[in-house]
Amino acid sequence: MLKFKKLIVPLILVVGAFFLQDGALDSFTQSSSSESSSTATSLSQQEQNLQQTLTLIQQDGPYPYSRDGITFENREGLLPQKPRGYYREFTVDTPG
Repeated sequence: MLKFKKLIVPLILVVGAFFLQDGALDSFTQSSSSESSSTATSLSQQEQNLQQTLTLIQQDGPYPYSRDGITFENREGLLPQKPRGYYREFTVDTPG
């Protein structure tokens, strides 16, 4: 179980990095906000939490967790090498 959690964090960061570059976050949140409420209810709780976190990132906060927005240092070297400050950490609540 612990190994699974260690893999989730880099995955979330990679997904987050994708949305932060080249305006991908803007297009994601615009398409998400235009969805009907019936589509929103079909999303899993985790997907809803991710969508809420991405919206907060686009709005530059306020963030519910004190460590949201801090620099992710990539000490494990699992992500491509980028300048310091390129990767940032955000919390997405996950079931269990």
